[in-house]
Amino acid sequence: MKLAKQGDIYFPGLSDYMEPAKRQGCVFPETEKYVVYLVNAINVQKSNLHNIRTLTDFTRPGIKVAIANPEGVCVGAYAVEIIKKNFTPAQKEAFKRNLINYTGSCEKTDTAVSLKQADAVIGWRVFEHWDPERIETVALDPAQISRIGYIAFAVFGLYVLLIASLGYFFEVDQVRQAWASARTLFTLQLSLAAATLAAACALSLAVPAAYALSRFEFRGRLLVDTILEFPIIVSPAALGHFADLL
Repeated sequence: MKLAKQGDIYFPGLSDYMEPAKRQGCVFPETEKYVVYLVNAINVQKSNLHNIRTLTDFTRPGIKVAIANPEGVCVGAYAVEIIKKNFTPAQKEAFKRNLINYTGSCEKTDTAVSLKQADAVIGWRVFEHWDPERIETVALDPAQISRIGYIAFAVFGLYVLLIASLGYFFEVDQVRQAWASARTLFTLQLSLAAATLAAACALSLAVPAAYALSRFEFRGRLLVDTILEFPIIVSPAALGHFADLL
C-alpha cells in the first residue's frame, strides 16, 4: 500500500501489522474497527491421547511440538513470548529438543496438528473450529498469556485524501454529473460483472483445493500449494504481461 498507493481498506491478519500502519500514517486511526480478538491456547490432536494439559507438558520427552515461525508469523511471535515468560532455562532447552518444526503460517500451524505431524502447538483458540474433527483446544492460564491479539480494518489514508480533494478541485455538480454519466455507469457495471465472475471462478477452484490441501497428504501437494499462492506473490501487472506473452 505504501509503495503502490493503492487500496481502500487495510485488513491485516493481526494487530501487530495494524499498529505500525497507524504510526506511519498509512491509515486513519479513527476509522479502525475491531473484528475479532485472538487468544493463544494449546492445540492438540482430537482426544488428546498424550494428555497434554499445560505448557510444561511441552517439555516431556517424546512429545512432538511445533510453533509458527516467529520471524514472519504473528502467532509464532506470541508463542515465543509465552515460552520466554513461563519456562525456566532448563524447560526451554527441553522444549527445543521436542520442537520439530517452525511452520510458515497460521494455517500450516493448524495443519501440523490435523495431519499428526505434531502432538501439540501453541496457536489460537480458534484453531479447533477450523478442523473440529481432528483438533482440540486446551485453554492456557490467563496469567501465562503475554498479550491478546486482534484483527481489525481501517481506511487507507491516501484513499480518504483523494475523496476529500474532489470537493476542493471540482464543483459538486461536476462530480454528480460525472457519476451519472453513461461512461461511469458502464465502468461500474463492467467492474461489478468482472468481480462477480472472478469470485465465482476463484471459489470453484479455491474451496476444493483448500479442502484437499488441509485434509490430505499427496504427491505434488507442495507444487499445488505453490501454484495457488503464485498470484498472491506476483503482482497483477506482471501476471498480465506474462499472459500476453503466451
